[in-house]
Amino acid sequence: GQANMASAVVGAGVALLLAWLGWGVWALVYSGLSIFIARGAALMIAAKLWVKPIFDPRGAWDLLSFGGMLTLCQLFWIIQSQSDVVIGGRLMTTFDLGLYTQALFLTLILTGRFIPPLNEVALAAYSELTRAEKPLGPYFLKTARMVMMLTAPLYIGLALTSDDAILVLMGEKWTGIVPLVAGLSFAMPLMALHFICAPTTNAMGKPQIYLSTSIAGAIIMPAAFLWGASEGAMGLVHAWWIAAPSLLFITLTLTLPRIGVSPLSLLRELLPTAVAVAAMAGAVILVQTYVPLDMPVLDLMLSAATGGIIYAATLWFIWPNLVKETWALLRQKPAAPAAA
Repeated sequence: GQANMASAVVGAGVALLLAWLGWGVWALVYSGLSIFIARGAALMIAAKLWVKPIFDPRGAWDLLSFGGMLTLCQLFWIIQSQSDVVIGGRLMTTFDLGLYTQALFLTLILTGRFIPPLNEVALAAYSELTRAEKPLGPYFLKTARMVMMLTAPLYIGLALTSDDAILVLMGEKWTGIVPLVAGLSFAMPLMALHFICAPTTNAMGKPQIYLSTSIAGAIIMPAAFLWGASEGAMGLVHAWWIAAPSLLFITLTLTLPRIGVSPLSLLRELLPTAVAVAAMAGAVILVQTYVPLDMPVLDLMLSAATGGIIYAATLWFIWPNLVKETWALLRQKPAAPAAA
């Protein structure tokens, strides 16, 4: 985590410095390169492990087969993640495609920045648990609960306040992406849950499950986008509404039995978040309906404050032990035992 943070700071610094010096688009190119270099150096420093290259393939078959499987997964992931832009580029106007890609970029910021570092840590933790012959199910449930407790209210909140949020953050010229951001936000919590499944089976030495879900995504996503692209940018959003739950269903069907988790256990774990998000959404809608303000900034602040308070209060007063346990998990401290 520290290596990721350090490399991100280096990349941001390089981008700002080169942009200030007038390097233009190359500032972004070299910023990306600097992130990889800084991250590699930081990881070696943190691990205090300086690896000397060895060009002897003996004993490397397991590594090559596992790595080759993950490489195939990345290939199918590229097909899955880029098919909407490729298909939209053939069937949509440049303007509509530009609106869609900007809306997608905004909604993917959370899952794109929060989930990958979490998965890196989770893979290492699950691997240790597998080596110790401990079940992964309870730990996966805790991870799923934590991820959904953080991502679901943010995404649903963005969906409900997208008009004010876009006006405040980007200005009136970007109001065309408001319905796109709102629609995409409803699908992203499902994708967040999908993303955290792969480390469990990979840690168990079963990358074929990840490969199966990657192939499924490479089929489902393009098919849905082909169906929706004819309706323009909003059609691609509607395609997400079909593709995201379909892919999540396949992923959970393949993953949960392998880690010893029943669908009912997962639903039970996520129920508090669902109830709290529903209460938050109801409160925000009531405020927007009966307490309208003329300034988008004030509207956004009021809606965000109301939604945040209701969400936190619902969890705290109904499931206080759950809140304490999740907070302790985030702070990497064991939760205090509940009083008898």
